[in-house]
Amino acid sequence: MHLSDRLGSRAGRLDSLNSMYWNVFLRGIGTSLMGLFVPVYIFLIGKDMGGVVTGLRLLVLYLIIQRVLLFLVTIPMVKLVERLGFRVSVLLGSSFLVLYYLVPIWGGESVWAVVMMALVAVVSIPLYWLSRHSLLSGDGVSGKLGKQVGMVTLLDRGAGILAPVVGGVVVTLFGFKVLFALGAVMVMFSCVPLFYMKHHTKDGQISWKSFLEWIGDKDKKHLGKAFAGEGIDGAVSGFFWPVYVFVLVGSLEVLGGLTSLSLLAAMVTTYLAGRLFDKSRAKGGLEDEKAYWWSGGVVSVLRVLRASVSSVFGLLGVDVLTKILSAYYWVPYGGYLYSAGKVNGGLKLYAYREMVYSLFVVVVAVAIFFVSAFSWRWWGIFGVSAVGIWLTMGLAKES
Repeated sequence: MHLSDRLGSRAGRLDSLNSMYWNVFLRGIGTSLMGLFVPVYIFLIGKDMGGVVTGLRLLVLYLIIQRVLLFLVTIPMVKLVERLGFRVSVLLGSSFLVLYYLVPIWGGESVWAVVMMALVAVVSIPLYWLSRHSLLSGDGVSGKLGKQVGMVTLLDRGAGILAPVVGGVVVTLFGFKVLFALGAVMVMFSCVPLFYMKHHTKDGQISWKSFLEWIGDKDKKHLGKAFAGEGIDGAVSGFFWPVYVFVLVGSLEVLGGLTSLSLLAAMVTTYLAGRLFDKSRAKGGLEDEKAYWWSGGVVSVLRVLRASVSSVFGLLGVDVLTKILSAYYWVPYGGYLYSAGKVNGGLKLYAYREMVYSLFVVVVAVAIFFVSAFSWRWWGIFGVSAVGIWLTMGLAKES
């Protein structure tokens, strides 16, 4: 019996996609409570040491440590995922995420706690995300990928509507330790649906040689560029945008409230984007690609415009508009990503994605290290984010 089938006598009785949906929803509550505030937590430790620039550079250091190691360990982690199975891998990835949020409780607001969080993430990220992407790609139905990606996004955002504002209040009243403890409990609950997931076949036979061959394959260049762009935008939007908002408003409660309002506004468009993508793609023409390119172009402009706003209402307006329009960009992106997984080796493709993604997070982090010293730092940071969006446009080739 495979190791992933030894857990839970009821395994396989519930559809794997539904099990994953529940995991996404419950995990989303936990990560939304804390994920938004992790960059601010790291930034504030550095800021107390030497000001805004030091705070930004500590965040850069965290990303470089995490992503350099992720680039190096992804191939061994794929072999571990193959051995353990997706269900056990997701379970362990979630368990390490709990440990990730417990580190600040034990270490307090210190640099060593930041370094330990980066090290724990090196294990948590590949175990969870390689398995999650492979499951959603393998179990997804080709003609309904838009609906399924839309559902995942909807659940993730729906779980996060109240969590950021609640997280902001908790951290303001009780501190980061209580916030991380609450999030850790929710992530633990997210593991329960995994015991109802069936066993899956893995296809992750990869090596450094095959990775280099994949990088050099002209037919795969659009995938490499897209993953590079995703890494660039992911680093900026996930880590430096929350810090920018916090620096301007000076309140974790306001930061959480703005995020919750933006997610609420985007709920309807996220649902519609998935259905629109499936209908457009079913026509067999360029309808879905054109919508993807158009929305991606608008989102890239909004990325740059972030640096021009300085009021609460300006921040809210840009974030709400970005969240609403980005549904028509990120849902198709997810659809193309999972379509690519069906024809490019599944787990193997997502391993290569993780490696390219990590490599370009390091590249953009190094660039931000130097840009952070200048007064125009935020224009540079958000401008790079826009470039990342442009690089992803070629993924529409997977339509």
